[in-house]
Amino acid sequence: MALYMVKARPRKELLDNLQKDLSSGKISKMRPFGHALQYSLENARIDNENPDYAMWVEEDYCSPRKGKVCLINTLMILKCCM
Repeated sequence: MALYMVKARPRKELLDNLQKDLSSGKISKMRPFGHALQYSLENARIDNENPDYAMWVEEDYCSPRKGKVCLINTLMILKCCM
């Protein structure tokens, strides 16, 4: 397992959809990474240095990360992933 600190600028026009997906559990039902992604996004925080960005820790159990990165790119504009 790898841990990544993710920093992304939320796409404001999609935040309501993200909240609905989190509240309904839709994200947690995604396989294979839904539960971990749901937990990460529920625990995301606003970046103190730049409030336009959110930050969260992401667990990664699989390779490649392509599916998860595509989903996150749909919801947010990634700045960096370490």
